[in-house]
Amino acid sequence: MIAGIQTNAPIFSEDAIKAELQTLIAEGVSRSQASRQLAQQTSLPRRQIYQLALTIGDNESPEQPLLSSPSLRPLRPLRLNKKS
Repeated sequence: MIAGIQTNAPIFSEDAIKAELQTLIAEGVSRSQASRQLAQQTSLPRRQIYQLALTIGDNESPEQPLLSSPSLRPLRPLRLNKKS
């Protein structure tokens, strides 16, 4: 029996990705470039991230930015709360 490959890839919530996008856009990074950068960091499809970027208004500011400087650092893995 062959077991599947187990990966320890972090899971990112939609809210966390939107917060990152908002931070980058507020810093003047284009939606397209922000989507590319986050796609590289998260291994999620760029198109999926860009679709999220399109839902963010120009005047929205992030509630709690995850980045403290314009240079990107890896996103922190998020733990999803299981609801009973």
